[in-house]
Amino acid sequence: MKTAHFSNSLVVKSLQYFALLVTVIGAISLAFNYSLASSDIKNRTLAQVEGLINTIEPSAKIAAYLNDRGLAREIARGLINNDIVYQVRLIDSEGDDLISMTNTRGHTMSGIETTRTIRSPFDNSVVVGQISIQLDQNTLDQQKFHYLVSVLTPIVLQTLAVIFAMVWAGWAVAMPRVKAFLAKLDKLDIETGEHLDIDEQRNGVELGQTARYINTLIDKMYQAFSLERALRRESEIQQRKMEAIFENARTGIFLADRDGKLLSYNHACQIISLRKGVTLTGDSQVQDILTTDIPETNEQIAKSLKNLSKLHLEIYLPGKNGHRETWLQLNLTPIDDHSIQGIINDISAVKSESIAAQTLARTDPLTKLGNRLGFEVEFNRRLGRTGSGQQSLTLMAIDLDRFKVVNDTLGHGAGDQVLRDVAQQLQKMTRANDYICRMGGDEFVILLDDINETISAKLAERIVEQLQEPIVLDDDHSAHIGASIGVVYVPANESACAEELLRRADKTMYKVKHSGRNNYAVVNFSAA
Repeated sequence: MKTAHFSNSLVVKSLQYFALLVTVIGAISLAFNYSLASSDIKNRTLAQVEGLINTIEPSAKIAAYLNDRGLAREIARGLINNDIVYQVRLIDSEGDDLISMTNTRGHTMSGIETTRTIRSPFDNSVVVGQISIQLDQNTLDQQKFHYLVSVLTPIVLQTLAVIFAMVWAGWAVAMPRVKAFLAKLDKLDIETGEHLDIDEQRNGVELGQTARYINTLIDKMYQAFSLERALRRESEIQQRKMEAIFENARTGIFLADRDGKLLSYNHACQIISLRKGVTLTGDSQVQDILTTDIPETNEQIAKSLKNLSKLHLEIYLPGKNGHRETWLQLNLTPIDDHSIQGIINDISAVKSESIAAQTLARTDPLTKLGNRLGFEVEFNRRLGRTGSGQQSLTLMAIDLDRFKVVNDTLGHGAGDQVLRDVAQQLQKMTRANDYICRMGGDEFVILLDDINETISAKLAERIVEQLQEPIVLDDDHSAHIGASIGVVYVPANESACAEELLRRADKTMYKVKHSGRNNYAVVNFSAA
């Protein structure tokens, strides 16, 4: 009995030592795989962030290029809804924030920061901004924990299975129990969180404890599987959000082949096409979006599509069919050897502001006529048309008589009222396409196209007669002025210098003033 006991003890000891050896080997394997898993989770996280940035980069390029804070805010909201993101910053080319948004869900902490330079959607060499994403360290730690559990748990189970198989392999008495135990283990559905049935009286204390330990591991694995499913659902949600941003953006975005066929487009493109009743379909062309009556524009677009070359255009769409007049900015950028991306922005507000600013800069605030700057622009434009033989040009230099008396006796307020009244009378006596300018003080200039010397003289005579009439200021006062006018007529095909023409008109006007005022004189520029 002693020998048998010794022999059994020796076998048990040997199995225990062997189990210890297997355990040590398993621990080393766990440490090695832990290191690999830690590196892998970091790489996966960075790849996830890069994927997020890749997804929103086209929209971020548009937002940074246009300084569109609304679109930047939509992009930031889409990113910040991802639990892994702590903070999003989109910076323009000047280093100013277009948007800076921070995750406010619970207690968060900033972690790894990833930045990417944002380049122009039309010229990759031009930097228009930068996007910066800071990750949420708490979420990273949670993901790392669950990922490591999901990676290392199978290794732990495998090591334990080897240990238990070796320990109990020699115990013939326990073998049936071990086989039954392993059979149950093999049938477990870990994805549903199913547990082993723990019955220590039937299976023995050792197997009962092992079952309890395995159930604990199963709980951790089930949590890891649940987390993985949640992350997959979150990824799908983020993808749908990005698609929603693309579809709901006010900027028209489309993809076309070199034949002009639309491969994809968003809702904004459809809205633009409906201006002329065109509904986009799978067979639609780029021209169906940008239907325009300007042949040169159509040719430029067709050439860019065919050659897959960059194109930047501003297109004017007149107000028709109940739609307001619109200015669109079109940018075409090739993205590979077979397709080209188009971006269409409504720049009507910017254009309106620009036109309003130019009009204000060229308008006299008192009379609402043109000012000296506006006169110079319009004068040179009309002189160019005269020199090319398209039309004749008449220049009238008008100086009010006795205006200083009005200012000195009735005050500057009355003088301003006289100037406004004169401006209104000049507008009534001229055509809509004639240009009237107040050069300063009581000096006015009129530019008239395509009238001969006779008509120029008749108009000057009419202006002199009209401005002789009293100008009623109020119930008790009226102003009596007159006008001295110098008229220079420039025939078509006559090349004239702007400075010389204006000087000659002033000289003619001053001759009239020195000859008694309240009259006019006409000279032919080519005959002088």
